[in-house]
Amino acid sequence: MIGLRRFLRRVSEALLQVARSEKSALNLQTSLEQHVPNHLVSISNDLHSASAELITRLDEMSAATARLEIALEKNVPNHLVALSNDLHSASAEFISRLDQMPAATARLEIALEKNVPNHLAALSNDLHGATVEIIKRLDALSSGTARRDWELALQVSRIHDEAVRMRQMIARHSASLAWLAEQLDRVAAFTPLTTPLVSVIMPTWNRGQMIERTIQSLLDQSYQNWECIIVDDGSTDNTAQIMTRYLADPRFRFYSRPHRGCSAARNAGLAEVRGDAIAYLDTDNLWLPNYLSAVVSAFERDEELKSVYAAQIVSRPREGFSYIRANPFDFASLSRENFIDINVFAHRRELLERLGGFDESLERLNDWDLILRYTERDKIERLSVVGGIYLEDWRTNRISASHSYEYYRYVITDRRRGPSQTRLKVLYALWHYPQLSESYVRTEIAAVRQMGIEVEVWSEEAVAAAFESEVPVHRGKLSEVIARARPDLVHTHWLDMAD
Repeated sequence: MIGLRRFLRRVSEALLQVARSEKSALNLQTSLEQHVPNHLVSISNDLHSASAELITRLDEMSAATARLEIALEKNVPNHLVALSNDLHSASAEFISRLDQMPAATARLEIALEKNVPNHLAALSNDLHGATVEIIKRLDALSSGTARRDWELALQVSRIHDEAVRMRQMIARHSASLAWLAEQLDRVAAFTPLTTPLVSVIMPTWNRGQMIERTIQSLLDQSYQNWECIIVDDGSTDNTAQIMTRYLADPRFRFYSRPHRGCSAARNAGLAEVRGDAIAYLDTDNLWLPNYLSAVVSAFERDEELKSVYAAQIVSRPREGFSYIRANPFDFASLSRENFIDINVFAHRRELLERLGGFDESLERLNDWDLILRYTERDKIERLSVVGGIYLEDWRTNRISASHSYEYYRYVITDRRRGPSQTRLKVLYALWHYPQLSESYVRTEIAAVRQMGIEVEVWSEEAVAAAFESEVPVHRGKLSEVIARARPDLVHTHWLDMAD
């Protein structure tokens, strides 16, 4: 009996050891949950589950032993003693296995010390890489959003500019229509009493696909005493072949010459004129039937009149609308912007003889330059007739597609100011110019120049622009450019340019 009690005490000690092992396992699990990857925590969980199961079994064995001790004390049969012996053997086996747990736990701790840092380092590297990638994608998303915002703002600005232009065009159209309507009851039919010869200048360059329509509008004129001088400016298409069918009419004269530009072609035609009045008809424009009659009638009615211009339909077939352009004459307004198209402008030959023809140094706006010179001091009249159709979208080989409007506008307005006028000179210090994306700077420069201010630009970066600058552009050191250009004012859009 004494031996059994000793055995039970040993079992109790074993149970205490198990409890201690269970507490160690719980502490180990908590540490693992905080510091190691999930797959190592799983090992701890399995160990904890096994320990819990052993404790449950030992609790059951402790209760059974207590019951057995009570039975033995009551002199139970010998077969129960045999059962106690079996229980002792099983408990001894459990104790042996529990004795192995500290060693297994120590091996696990050694393995964790060797492997967990590497796993955590790998996990940290993966996390860092993922963070970097997320930042890159967020940056790309932010940049794309900013670019879309910029593109949207640019589109809104263009729509606004187009809306302003359309409102101005509609206002001019309405005023032109009202004026034409008022003239209907005030003017007699355009029937000249005399028949002076009118010389029509028609330059052309690779316009074989449209020249016949233009010629037909000339043949349809109610006034028929005209000559048409056609100057082919080096065409490589079938223009010459087309013209053979019209040369049987002695009113047509056809000249072919190497390509030198529109101004030179018009001047070549002007050198051949015989008429007292001169009119112009480009091969992408049309005349309406009473235009020449109105021109001759006006010159016949007023000997002091030197030039005339008619109302004109501006047609935009691609956009599906047209409007009438018939601005009242005002030389100050004409000096700022041309509103008289050369195709509805006619003048007496004496202006050509006194003031000369087209300026061949001007690749663009040479017609505006001629009209300014012819109307600055001599009498001009607006005719109460719609003289022609300006086909804005039907233009091929356009000068405007390859030559800067603003540059030649600057050249023309600058020369007209004269050397005697004192002008403020501003040097724009910019990062890169000319640049398509800096349209707001170009708009500002254009507005400043309209106020009579001379503008030049210093550009820090050289850029390859698809268009010419409308003002002189300097490179090199800013200090040297300032010393050379001698501006009254240096203006910049960016504060860092002042360094």
